[in-house]
Amino acid sequence: AIRADGSIRDGLSLLDQVLAFSSDNKITASIVFDAIGIVPFNEFLAIAEDILKKNPADAIKRFNNLFEKGKDIYSILESMIANFHRLLLLKIGIKRELPEDIETKLMPLVEIATREDILRIISILARLQTELKYSIRPAYIFEETIVKLSLLDSVVSIKDLVEGRVSLGISAVKRSISEINSGRDELASKTVIGGEHAEVKKEERILSPKERLEELVAKKRGEGISALLENANIIFDESRIILEFPPESETLAAILRRSENFKALEASAKEILDADATVNIIVRAAKKVETKKEEKPKEENDVSPELEKVRKIASEFDATIIG
Repeated sequence: AIRADGSIRDGLSLLDQVLAFSSDNKITASIVFDAIGIVPFNEFLAIAEDILKKNPADAIKRFNNLFEKGKDIYSILESMIANFHRLLLLKIGIKRELPEDIETKLMPLVEIATREDILRIISILARLQTELKYSIRPAYIFEETIVKLSLLDSVVSIKDLVEGRVSLGISAVKRSISEINSGRDELASKTVIGGEHAEVKKEERILSPKERLEELVAKKRGEGISALLENANIIFDESRIILEFPPESETLAAILRRSENFKALEASAKEILDADATVNIIVRAAKKVETKKEEKPKEENDVSPELEKVRKIASEFDATIIG
């Protein structure tokens, strides 16, 4: 029903697909999971528990196990987002007619995470959906995100901290938070201990190079220009950042090539990499429909054998030769 997305016709097609997997026309949950790539709920529970208990190694092993069994990477991500959304609703007291067994299994996770923790996880997973579309190694990006989620510190409410409902290991909090760095996911507080100021940093999220680039460009040229980077495959190549756009996004590439935007990109690249960092903006060539032509005899030494090999490999992998 979820996969059919409200369409009876699509639902019937999926049912036929499921029946094709069954040898005796009997349908079990396992057959449904295998036939249409749905991640079993118990698998989600195990991964989510590993993430919330800060155990990234086991979470990655479980993810790889699903991936190796043929589960589609986008289906795994979709299942995680949907089930963390269920978890969030339970956390704020909305059951939305969840089956009793599902609710029972989710409750231990509800006790572990705060509402803010779950919201951040959902937000990061939602961003991952966009990143996977343009990644040449989506499984690697997924694994990195699992590690990132596992390393996130719990969010602490300022009000709870000040009123003493949450402890950071300090015997007494004598004054409220006086400094917060609102530009990043960081909670910084100053308290007084024996007349001296001590700074307590609860959490500082580590940004990936791609996120760092988007953040810097947003600060220099605004969110609108930064959003254009989502349409590019971003490659970090030693002291160079390559923005590779698909043919249909040539206009977006042209906007980023404008003087002020390109200067912001280069300045951001230098902050992320080094002072000699450069930026290349390229647009992949559109695929041409091949037409049969009469073969013309090649002149000797027309193309070097080495270059011909490189071109052949690039053609096989639909790659673009740069530099």
